[in-house]
Amino acid sequence: HPTPFSISETRKFHAVTPSIATMTPAIRISEPSAMIRTVPKRVIRPPVKKDGAYIPITCMKIVTGGSVGAVWLTHNATVVAACYMVATLVALGVGYRILRKRGFRFECHWQPAAWRQLLMTALPFGFIFIGQILYDRLAITAIATLSGETAVGWFTAVYNITLVLSNFPAISVATLFPLLARKAQQSAQSVATISGSLVKTLLIISTLLAIALALWAGWIVALLFGPTYQPSVTLLQILAMSVPPIFLSLTLAGILQATGHQRACAVYTGYALLIALPVTLVATHFGGYQGGALAYVFNYWLVAVFMLRLTVRCMADFPVQEAIGWPLLAGVLAAGVAYAIHTAPPVVMLVTVGAIYTICLWISGLFSTELTIIRRFWQERTYANS
Repeated sequence: HPTPFSISETRKFHAVTPSIATMTPAIRISEPSAMIRTVPKRVIRPPVKKDGAYIPITCMKIVTGGSVGAVWLTHNATVVAACYMVATLVALGVGYRILRKRGFRFECHWQPAAWRQLLMTALPFGFIFIGQILYDRLAITAIATLSGETAVGWFTAVYNITLVLSNFPAISVATLFPLLARKAQQSAQSVATISGSLVKTLLIISTLLAIALALWAGWIVALLFGPTYQPSVTLLQILAMSVPPIFLSLTLAGILQATGHQRACAVYTGYALLIALPVTLVATHFGGYQGGALAYVFNYWLVAVFMLRLTVRCMADFPVQEAIGWPLLAGVLAAGVAYAIHTAPPVVMLVTVGAIYTICLWISGLFSTELTIIRRFWQERTYANS
């Protein structure tokens, strides 16, 4: 079948190969935009260019192309793992080259006071990155320990699908990080508007992805992994419910870091981790690998709620109902319709669910701000041309 690794080899593969999530610190360190807040404002101003997005995109391209090529040519998990290492090193090199082009020069002087200040400023970022990695790996570790090698193979096969999707909010936040950091020094209202639009857009996309994964789980698993991974179908349907909170939590955490609330974000990440650890262990002990999958979903909804509460506390003008309430409500209605017609042909389901979801969003007036901006831009462009 399509994958050259057996179920037992899958666990070995994950033991050797770092996931995209575990690469996050290295990728983010290589992003000049991600470290803006760790340097005094007198030294660096947040850049307007979106060069920071090139780093994770470059890394993803190398990981994707290299991993696929290594799998088909060598069938060796160690070679695949090497692709991740090479991608990280290339991403670091690209980030360094961008900084050099902007005139930055790295020099080393004996300045303990400055190092201490930078370290204390950067520590919350490190805690957040490490916390996110531990948070994401809790379910895999619990299933591997309590349910065995075969179960962790079934779980990690479909877990990787949601893991790949989590790169969308990561790249989106990295792209807007410089803009948010600059606006945070100028206008709180602008930060709330930009953040609301970003959260709303990504939540809509993630809701549609979750519905698609849940409906087509059987077809996806059969195509990618073959009949021996049939138990992964149920797991993918469960993990599909984690896609919206993954998008939401990563986006809100990025916004909080860009606007200078990284310390509070690190604290709330720690709170969520303390709750998630016993929940995952208990759920996996009593429910097996499916219990671990349910705990994974619960944990991400938990951290999403924590990040939302912190965002509202730090950003009084954040449009909760518009950015989160209405998209989730429209998603629930669309999911109900999708379940009712789940026996229909895939194309019919896709068109029907997409149409219902779009109509619900349109009726709720969610895109009024974006449409106003587009209309104003078009009018200005027409006036300039005339």
